[in-house]
Amino acid sequence: MDLEDFISNLSKYLIGDTPNNSNIIRKHTRNLDVLGDISFPLNLKNWHNLLDSSKVVKEGTIFDNLNHNKSWNNQLEDLKKASEEWRLHIFKFKKIKNDLHIFLLKHKVFAHTLPQVFNCGDSYGSSAIIKRNINVIVDADVHKTNETKDLTQLRITILHNTLNNLVKYCEDKNTDGECSVYLSSKHVANPNCIICGPILNKDNMKDTETTAEDIFRERRIDMMDSAQHRFHVPVTNTPYWQVFFQKLGKGAVTIELLSVKPNKATKLLLKDSRTANKGPAFIFYNCARLSVLFKEFDKHVKEKNTYPELPSVDQIDFKLLNQPEEWELLYVYILQFPLIVQSCVKDLEKGIYNPQNLVQFLSNLSSVFSIYYRRVRILIKPRDHLYSQIHARIYLLKALEVVYHNSLRLLNIEPIKHM
Repeated sequence: MDLEDFISNLSKYLIGDTPNNSNIIRKHTRNLDVLGDISFPLNLKNWHNLLDSSKVVKEGTIFDNLNHNKSWNNQLEDLKKASEEWRLHIFKFKKIKNDLHIFLLKHKVFAHTLPQVFNCGDSYGSSAIIKRNINVIVDADVHKTNETKDLTQLRITILHNTLNNLVKYCEDKNTDGECSVYLSSKHVANPNCIICGPILNKDNMKDTETTAEDIFRERRIDMMDSAQHRFHVPVTNTPYWQVFFQKLGKGAVTIELLSVKPNKATKLLLKDSRTANKGPAFIFYNCARLSVLFKEFDKHVKEKNTYPELPSVDQIDFKLLNQPEEWELLYVYILQFPLIVQSCVKDLEKGIYNPQNLVQFLSNLSSVFSIYYRRVRILIKPRDHLYSQIHARIYLLKALEVVYHNSLRLLNIEPIKHM
């Protein structure tokens, strides 16, 4: 992965090694215009446990450990030149208090990353971090029908299905050995046991009365009401819309149940449309926005002849993507998507499973994209000097759609293409 590769190269440049499980080099996700994309402490004391003590100078910055004879500006220029051999290049630096903040060369990152996303397609975000064949052992009672399955059993079922998807997405094809992971609502005397917390009712007691079918039916109604009244979708009472909202209802339940760490008890109330409308519906609507936008663009190209055909991605001038949200969408949500997927299952053999990371990622992504979509008009007036910018934005959003769709598939939710 390009970002991990950059951090590995940076670490090797600074200390000659890539330390395991060290967060001394930080990836940023907020306020990128001010804080840059990556930062690390300058004070040499912060690095002492990662360096050969016999070769470390006693004070100064990490750069002083590399070369005592060069000026500060020359040291930074050397690092910038070294990055030109890496996949991602450094544009500039900023010293904030005792940290050095790195700003990447944005248009180069766009040009390098987006073609990779399109080439990988459905597999973008996958990796090979799971080195053993994972056998998930789950409570037998999850195999009940939706009419008899209670909400805690439904939660285990959804956790199990999503876990299987994530394991397949992150497993090394040349696995070495096997490992059993237990997924249960009961404590199992095994360190690889993922405990599923209960679903509580309004009285904070385990809900044993509401069935999976009950909550699916209620969320189907919630999704339909949200589409009609919040997003102004002209819904009609036809078989097509009934099936569509049945899928959305099940997807909404999945997102609600996975939004909390698995071992924590949580509430899922039938008459709580606010939660469904605030979270799942917002994610679905913004995912659908992309598909609708691309259909409108294609109509302008093929039917109205107002826009030229989309050129190949290697002909795009990504310097035209200069809005802050455009860089945030690329750097935080496209480039870091593989890391989010990994974070869900990287400690699985220790009994740690974090699907809530992917749900939170989708929620944050939808917030940023929604702001961008409202603020920046994508399909602007057909003017010759504006076509290049339209094309650059279309490619960015096509890559974003890949991330949306791959995320939803991992959650066993069919990608939403219209609302």
